Amino acid sequence: MLAAISTMRRNTSISYGTCLLVIVVATGFVHVAVLLMATHNLIASNIIQLFSVLTAALVCIFQAKESMGGVASRRLWHRLAFAFLVWSLGQALFLLSVFLSAKPARSPNSSDVAWLAFAFPLLLVAARRDSKEDIVSWLDTAQSAAFFIILFILVFHQPTSLSMVTAYNVQSVAMVLACALRYSTTHVGSERIFFRNLLLYSLAYGFFSAIGYAGQGFGFGLGSLIDICWPLPFLIFSVLTLVCPPSAALGDDYIIRDSARHHLQGISALGLAAMSMLASVALAHTHPALCGTAVVITSLLFAARTTAREWQLRRAQEGLRHASLHDSLTGLPNRAFLQQALTKHLECDGKGCNGELVIILFDLDRFKLLNEGWGREIGNKVLVLVSERVQQAVRSQDLLVRYGGDEFAVLLANVEQCEAGVIAARLIEAIRSPLLIDGKYLYVTASAGVAGGSPGSDAETMMRDADCAMYKAKLAGKDRFMRFASAMRDAANRKLRIELALRDALAAEALTVHYQPIYGLSETALVGFEALVRWTDAELGVISPAEFIPVAEDMGLITPLGEFVLRVACRQVSSWNALHGQQLFISINLSARQFDAPDLFATIASTLQESGLPPALLKLEITESVLLDGQHSVSEVLSRLRATGIQISLDDFGTGYSSLSYLLRYEFDVIKVDQSFVRNLDQDPVRGELVRTVVHLAHNLGKKVVAEGVELPSELEYLRELECHMVQGYLLSKPLPCSLIDALLDNLNTADTRMALMRRLCA
Repeated sequence: MLAAISTMRRNTSISYGTCLLVIVVATGFVHVAVLLMATHNLIASNIIQLFSVLTAALVCIFQAKESMGGVASRRLWHRLAFAFLVWSLGQALFLLSVFLSAKPARSPNSSDVAWLAFAFPLLLVAARRDSKEDIVSWLDTAQSAAFFIILFILVFHQPTSLSMVTAYNVQSVAMVLACALRYSTTHVGSERIFFRNLLLYSLAYGFFSAIGYAGQGFGFGLGSLIDICWPLPFLIFSVLTLVCPPSAALGDDYIIRDSARHHLQGISALGLAAMSMLASVALAHTHPALCGTAVVITSLLFAARTTAREWQLRRAQEGLRHASLHDSLTGLPNRAFLQQALTKHLECDGKGCNGELVIILFDLDRFKLLNEGWGREIGNKVLVLVSERVQQAVRSQDLLVRYGGDEFAVLLANVEQCEAGVIAARLIEAIRSPLLIDGKYLYVTASAGVAGGSPGSDAETMMRDADCAMYKAKLAGKDRFMRFASAMRDAANRKLRIELALRDALAAEALTVHYQPIYGLSETALVGFEALVRWTDAELGVISPAEFIPVAEDMGLITPLGEFVLRVACRQVSSWNALHGQQLFISINLSARQFDAPDLFATIASTLQESGLPPALLKLEITESVLLDGQHSVSEVLSRLRATGIQISLDDFGTGYSSLSYLLRYEFDVIKVDQSFVRNLDQDPVRGELVRTVVHLAHNLGKKVVAEGVELPSELEYLRELECHMVQGYLLSKPLPCSLIDALLDNLNTADTRMALMRRLCA
């Protein structure tokens, strides 16, 4: 047959499945034709029956080959093919008896053994899950075996026509119920298609078998048209499998559900009911001893299987509960477990609660960098070692929890505040020690927050307080712990309110830009402004830039905020220059986040074009944080900006780690001396010498110098003697709103104002 299929494929270029489908359909038509037209059709009919069942077995083997599920999927198909081959063996033995004696052997015979036994592997397909350690699976097998033993006793001990018909009908009913139960609890996917086809086959087998037996009772002999009943179920299964095959892998794994529990118990009840019926109906009157033995065996198997299943379900539920409350990597309790334990302690009515309840929440500093640099496998090993070390550092009665990611928590019950601090310090010290992983020493640190509570407190509030304290520990430099204070909560609440209000304020353009004048010492005149964003909220009042700009950084709003300042400031200064006939520049800060925006250059170029401000009058101030974030991309952007005529200022010079090296690596037009160096520089020799050095360095490099934060006349005089190019500070003017700048520019045109300014700058 395989040769015929290969020939068909070569001639028509169709698939094996299509070839098998054609053969199956053709076999059915040939069988009907033989039964209708052939004179000696007993042998021909049975040969076609044998061919039909062998084709069904071949279809199963073909599906096993095409399966994508590996061993588990192929095992189901092979087991089903084996069942059909057992049925084929019975058919072959029947044909052999016809050839040898010209008539069928008297029943029961060897053919009946195979025809009865073929359902055993089929029931295993429908009922049994493959697991060597699953006692319930083995009890299912034992119960099926006992079922077939009783069938054979019924048929072969004292064979009668009634016993034969009873055995085959009970076999059919068992197949239908087993397949129906399995199908009903297989919810989705390829397994549902597989067991649907198997259920339809078992229904067809039981239905047509009953018709066949009834036909024989009404005088239809072997070799008559009634013979179509025997191969028809196999042909139906082959057609269903080839037309609607399972499209993916089959497997034996399943999730324990209530329906699966009822399914497996139903199969046990099915076996017990079938065997009890056989024992009571067929054996009770003639063999009471066998009847009693059958009832005892089936009852014991049912009781054992039910008990085992209950134990299995209980263990599975305990496993699921443990998995839901514990971390799979470290084996520690998880966040849900902590929530339950914390709630239980806080609901304590005071009995046994002599001390305070304390939470220590900590996470590993820069763990994300370690994960990215060394890989997640090393990161997981770090987490495991850290959990082991902390477990040794805390008390035996304390609860250590993996809170999530690289975050852990320790719940201390009945502890004094001073003792909680000792435990937190010991914990930090334990983590700080080097970790030996794969022959390498890794160094990690942790930041922790400590928060306390007492019976009646709120669990969520405690965790929030601990998290707030941990955040403060990180801001304070990491590798330390901090205790929670109510001021931290107030600060966190204010930050949250600022976050909520800032987005709305930016969308409504409710922020304003103030301008701090910058004066040239050589020109003794106003030369430009620095743009500084300001915000006054209706509910929160005046909010300092030092407060809301970091929030904008965290929220990802610094880029639209910077674009707002750029757009407003360029438009305003361009308007002032046109109105007063000036060439004043505007100096605007750029953050590191703005440099990450791919359209930064296009945004600046379009803003200059829309405002009409010449590029030479725009100075962009950048800090060391910008240069640290991405040297190659920053250098490229700075070069493109300078090529258009825009000037670049290095802000806060001298406050970073390597500002001098930046003068070699990047092109700057202006160096701004930070106000921390300018303050009291005339009285502090060290400060004075540092500023002198920076100014002389700028002169030698051809750079302009701006000194920030000038507040005293003596500071201004010192800078004028050093020939510093430009100055700004409260001595000359604080940042002013547009209305006051308008007045300032108007007054600059008067002689008195010009003389007063010259006296101040040249005094």
